[in-house]
Amino acid sequence: MGLFDALFGKPTESKCATPLVTKGSPDAKDEVFQDVIDTNTAWRYYHSTIKTIEDAGRQLADAPPSSFLLWISHTASCNLLHISTRSEIGDITNTTIGVVFPAFHVVLPCNPLTEPHEPCSMCIPIPDLDSYLSTHLPFATVGLRIEQNIRIFERAHWLLKSPVYSSNSLQLYLRREDVFPFLRFVQLSTSTVVVCDIQPNSAADLSGVRPGFRLIHLNGVPVKSVHDIWHRLKDPSIPFASLHFDFEPRLNNDVYQVTLHATDDIFDLSQCGLKFRRIFDMVFVTDSTKYGRHCGVVRGSCVLSVNGTRVPFMSFEHLTEFIASSAQFRLPLTLDLLQYDQDALLIDTERFLMTASLSVYHMVKATEQLRLLFLTLHSAILVPLGFSDQHDTCALAALGPVVRGAVLPFLATTRGPTPADMARLAKALKTRFRQIVGLGPVLVQFTCIVLFTLCFVEDKVVHREVTWAFRDFVKIIPLDMLLFYAAPLITMMKTSSKTMVRLSSIGILAEFIQRVHKKTLTFDEAERMPGIVDMVELRWQHQMLEAGILFAELSTDNDPSVSCAARQYLPSMMSELMHFNMNWAWMVPLVEVLSKALMPDGRLDALHLCFQLANEPTSSYWRMRLTAIFASLANDGNDSIRKVAAQKFVEFVTKVNIKELADAYDAASHASHVENNFSPKSSSCLVMSDIKESHLVSGSFAGSTDSNVSEVRRRFISLDIVEAPSTEDNMHILFALLDAYTNLMQDAPMEIQKIACRGLGQVASLFGREILCKFLIPTLQDVIVTDSDDCKCHGSSAVYDSVHHILARELCCLAPLLANDPAVVVSEILPFVTKLLTNVNHSHIVVEVLENFDALGFALGKSLFLQHLAPPLLNLVASNEWKLRVALAYNLAPLVRWLGIDEFMAQFKTVIETLSHDVVFQVRQLALDAWIVIFELQAEQTWRHHALAFIANLSQDANYQLRVSCIHFYAAVSAMLHDDEITESVVPTLIRFSQDPIPNVRVVCARELPKFHLPEGSRDELVSLLGNDTDPDVAFFAVELRKSESEE
Repeated sequence: MGLFDALFGKPTESKCATPLVTKGSPDAKDEVFQDVIDTNTAWRYYHSTIKTIEDAGRQLADAPPSSFLLWISHTASCNLLHISTRSEIGDITNTTIGVVFPAFHVVLPCNPLTEPHEPCSMCIPIPDLDSYLSTHLPFATVGLRIEQNIRIFERAHWLLKSPVYSSNSLQLYLRREDVFPFLRFVQLSTSTVVVCDIQPNSAADLSGVRPGFRLIHLNGVPVKSVHDIWHRLKDPSIPFASLHFDFEPRLNNDVYQVTLHATDDIFDLSQCGLKFRRIFDMVFVTDSTKYGRHCGVVRGSCVLSVNGTRVPFMSFEHLTEFIASSAQFRLPLTLDLLQYDQDALLIDTERFLMTASLSVYHMVKATEQLRLLFLTLHSAILVPLGFSDQHDTCALAALGPVVRGAVLPFLATTRGPTPADMARLAKALKTRFRQIVGLGPVLVQFTCIVLFTLCFVEDKVVHREVTWAFRDFVKIIPLDMLLFYAAPLITMMKTSSKTMVRLSSIGILAEFIQRVHKKTLTFDEAERMPGIVDMVELRWQHQMLEAGILFAELSTDNDPSVSCAARQYLPSMMSELMHFNMNWAWMVPLVEVLSKALMPDGRLDALHLCFQLANEPTSSYWRMRLTAIFASLANDGNDSIRKVAAQKFVEFVTKVNIKELADAYDAASHASHVENNFSPKSSSCLVMSDIKESHLVSGSFAGSTDSNVSEVRRRFISLDIVEAPSTEDNMHILFALLDAYTNLMQDAPMEIQKIACRGLGQVASLFGREILCKFLIPTLQDVIVTDSDDCKCHGSSAVYDSVHHILARELCCLAPLLANDPAVVVSEILPFVTKLLTNVNHSHIVVEVLENFDALGFALGKSLFLQHLAPPLLNLVASNEWKLRVALAYNLAPLVRWLGIDEFMAQFKTVIETLSHDVVFQVRQLALDAWIVIFELQAEQTWRHHALAFIANLSQDANYQLRVSCIHFYAAVSAMLHDDEITESVVPTLIRFSQDPIPNVRVVCARELPKFHLPEGSRDELVSLLGNDTDPDVAFFAVELRKSESEE
């Protein structure tokens, strides 16, 4: 006994032999096939909710006579199967059939009077419940079953094989008042009444009645007309009506359905004796033998759908496997076919067009497919639904005369439609889109197929009209119809070999993504219970991912026209979709594939998209992948791409928060100095470098799919974000960025180098201390030396915009980043800076270093600054280059404030005194500003006297410009001097300047006099001397001074 035997009981063999059907084969040999006959259909009338006789009585209280149901009573020792039946007078009778064992095995006990026990050899099994009921309970003829809480009364299936009925029949019991609300009938010919419409989810719909079924008998009497049905149902004495249906006989151009069941010897489609051929993208049965012919498949029939999926909606691999009658298609298999006798003509037409142009071929193909589609639509859909008359020649008559006139050229046999007819058909359907949606899914499905077929016509007018019509149709189709009917066709358009069709699919797919995205926005995560998965939301997220992958595949198409057209949509599309986590699973692989595109425009688009996505990375995993993409593009061989990367480098690394990774690297490096055990690991995140192996699915239900997996889809299915890489695993990305940036600094064209160098300070602050010391500073120094030797701008103003000049400034600005470790500044930066200061041949670099001395001082501190940088500064005083002296003098005043007067004078006293005598006015002025700081800081009296004595000595210099500088100095410090200092030093000097032989000195003295705080007597004396001056400028300022004093 096997495992399942132990669970469900010992299997029993049926005493009823399976009937055999014999068919004659073309080679005059008899082949035997087993018909699949279910001999236990009575179990469909079993009700698990009924436990007692009272429950069964309530269910059968208002049932038709002879109605029955099955139920099981559970006891401690056994499970008994009962049948409850309603008699003609309304009584409910109950009969025990037998004991039910696991797997619904029914056994009649050998001794029904004793307590039920395990089945023995004397117990009688009942393997065929239908036969048992027909023999022992012949009065139970109407079975009660419940589908979707709706009660259905139907004649027992084992009683429908009497001669008066055909084998394909169904007898249903309905309440008299429910017949016409549930069913609509149409009289097609004399004494032929056919069902044309069924109320959804009604008892008739759930019992299996379909449009096209013929009504044969009503209460056992043949039906002749719809009026006859109405007249019989008016009798109030009949509460229930017995309706017997039969399938309509099949004619040419008629749709029929065949189900190929599995038998003992036949398991898949390859054993059914069917051969198929693809003609104009339609599938025809070219040969039907053996089991296929036995099941009723007719040669020449057109296959409309396979297992409910129409042929246009099947994938290329799936359809190819089906045409080859592959063993991948396991039985049972249901085929919807159109009986057609023009397959030979279509084969000849296709063979004739093999030598014609592609445009003619696609025109004829679209014509034949639409003609067959309209024939199918008319005979199988519109007529049964009542949308069209049986004798109407137009399939879309229900949509009005305009659509009818547009369709007629496709049904005519005398001529084929022109491109103008096809454009007119698209326009006519476009004006009826809302009406089509209102008529239901049938017309929506066929309208999608019409537009899909017209997209293959190689005519620009037709292509434009159909594309926009399809986009408008996608906007208004209900979402369920959009997924069932439009989505498969859009997928086929995307995978088409025709460039024009793939171009059409771009805009249509974009509209599809918009619709699906809006649907996903309706789900509120806050309302979902934690830990509970909403399967509906999950389904729509899957649709969103699949649509995104399809668009990504179009964006990476091999045809430049298709890929460029698709990439035009990406910026706006990603700006809307990037805020939702699920979309990153296809957007990031898309950017990765674009970054490896052959054409530079694709890689440039990838760079812009990468920067756009960096605005809102949802997790560290995506940030690192984007960073790896950006690093590879920064090392691109195209200069235009590298230039954009250099411009966006600082902002990108800021957005992706590379500082977090750099801090982790600094911490790990610090730990390695202590423990010496840090070694960065290789990362599994770097999928874009093809390090990670991908294991693709080798096959599917329709066969192999390896040959049609795009690079975007391969990267998507290889994503592994269940466990995000740790910080150490991502270290290589930090160094990839570093490598990209250093290459931009030293191995790029001059313009790109300048852009990269200007952002060095910000980059260094983001990359951290370890990378700054170990990589950036040495690289920076190498580039300064190399560029200063190769620079061709020396001697011109362009040298101030050179790479080495920019880097010299950035080198000084990097020092504050190391303020916590001045020893590193001393060892890594100061030796190079000292060499720069002694290299007076590149004076512009020395000037740049001197102008940024404050950053070096902040990093070093006072003692290290005086120890290492004071000697080079003292040497610059004797330089012949006046710009160097200006830069040196520029730092004197800040140095006085920072060092203090005592330390400054101890080191730079000779410097300030020498520069105060300099022949260059700007140098002297900056040196005097340092003297002024002594008074601002309220220095000791010794230094104040020294400063005043030095200026007094300077005021006696033969150079009148030095005397003018002294006047400005006194004016600046006048408010900070004591009265005795003014009396002793300032007044005598001003009296001497007011009598100076050089007019310029007297003019400056008169002009600056209002700024002095002088005693009244001394001021009057000076004004009197200046007022008597013969120089008109001096007299003018004296007069103005008197006026201001008088007004006060």
